[in-house]
Amino acid sequence: ADRLAAAAQQQQQQGGGLATRGLEDDTYKGVWSVCFAPHIYTLSKIFLTEFKPIEYHLLPGNSIESYVRYSNPLIGAGWLNAAGSIDVRDDMSVKITFDNFWWDIQTSEPRSLETFLQDFRTSPPSATDVLVQNIGKAGFLESFSIFPLQYLDETLCIFEFPPLGVKIVASKV
Repeated sequence: ADRLAAAAQQQQQQGGGLATRGLEDDTYKGVWSVCFAPHIYTLSKIFLTEFKPIEYHLLPGNSIESYVRYSNPLIGAGWLNAAGSIDVRDDMSVKITFDNFWWDIQTSEPRSLETFLQDFRTSPPSATDVLVQNIGKAGFLESFSIFPLQYLDETLCIFEFPPLGVKIVASKV
């Protein structure tokens, strides 16, 4: 917590409004793991479900893939996944648009976007893949897709989830 507070304060002292500078550089491509998300902690307690790891894969072409492992004593374990694009909106925020959604049930590893799309295009795709894709697209709200960045360097990112007013911290793996 002290490191996060110091990092955010340093960002503000160094001009603040440049949090997104360089986000499109290869420096930031790779796997980022969420290490602090208070709303996820609350959901975990309510649903008796562990959500870990939560990973964002930043890829060339401003692509983003999200992989969230869940584990619950009643329903088992698996992965909730989404993919789309991440675009710099201004000096202080990004817009993330997810347009593919899939669920890997009872698997130790998630399918990649490429594998999901290949599976989805098979004739016919699984009922689960069709259902999750349709629910994901219907439930994705553009109004929740803007994320203010509080801090960003090569190893640490602090961003806000405005609908809940919480800050989320991710570190590069």
